[in-house]
Amino acid sequence: MSYQWEVIVVDNNSTDNTVALACDTWALLGNRAPLRIISEEQQGQMFARISGFKNALYDFVCYCDDDNWLNPDYLNQVAKIFSSNQDIGIVGGCPSPVFNSAAPDWFDQYKHAYACSKPFSKSGVLSLGQTVYGAGMAIRKHLLTKIFDESFPMLVSGRTGLALSSGDDNEICLRAAMLGWKIWFDESLIFQHFVPAHRLRLEFAEGLLKNLPSQMMLLNLYLVAIKTDYLNRFQRLYSLVYNFIKWSYGTIASKKKMKTWGGDHCFFLCKGLLWQSNERLIVYRFFKAYQGSGNIAAIYENVLV
Repeated sequence: MSYQWEVIVVDNNSTDNTVALACDTWALLGNRAPLRIISEEQQGQMFARISGFKNALYDFVCYCDDDNWLNPDYLNQVAKIFSSNQDIGIVGGCPSPVFNSAAPDWFDQYKHAYACSKPFSKSGVLSLGQTVYGAGMAIRKHLLTKIFDESFPMLVSGRTGLALSSGDDNEICLRAAMLGWKIWFDESLIFQHFVPAHRLRLEFAEGLLKNLPSQMMLLNLYLVAIKTDYLNRFQRLYSLVYNFIKWSYGTIASKKKMKTWGGDHCFFLCKGLLWQSNERLIVYRFFKAYQGSGNIAAIYENVLV
């Protein structure tokens, strides 16, 4: 079966010859599909992704970063997975690192931070809370309309310029899960991920990991919201008391992680009435706005404990 497709290059306020190189390269390859150039002046990976999706013509959107090369059959396989599985909202692939110099001895220890490790042992539907890489990620366009709803801005903006902060791919997956969609990882969807020599420095690798704790505290809001939604009345009351004690002790003992975790649980257990923060309200209101669009409990067998 053949599918119609297009290539969209998002010029994210570039200062080099990105547009000219993209057009010349595509012409050299025979113009096998329409190529469109979209300008997005607001700097940042997330803004580029939003701009690309808004301008896409077809039902499935696949993100290919500027340092990725998708295998020749990648898009065709993605379309087949979506077409045969109506409850799958996101499909992710498996990276294969490519270098222009020898990889250092420590690279294997940090390759997950570079999005160069195989994320799961085999293909299949992921458990609740598991996510795929943003590189090579494919998503249904109508799902992206909800995920990128301007009324509920993303908590994690992705990489901007030289800043190494990421995590936007995780948030996209968590929002999809919150809406009741399955996420599929396929080990046969191979893409190459180019890691240039200037990134193969230990301080660069450590920089990738530096912001993970703060990002995970934000992303955990989605997990807490989903988790607490499963609880019956008795479990909700028990969890509220337990987490209030946790929050209280964390506050008194200056244990930030415990205080935040307990406070997040109390907030969602009380239906958004306590300890309000902008991030908690965004997640809560997003969940409430689309509640009923998918039955999470019916879709996922593995519940967070």
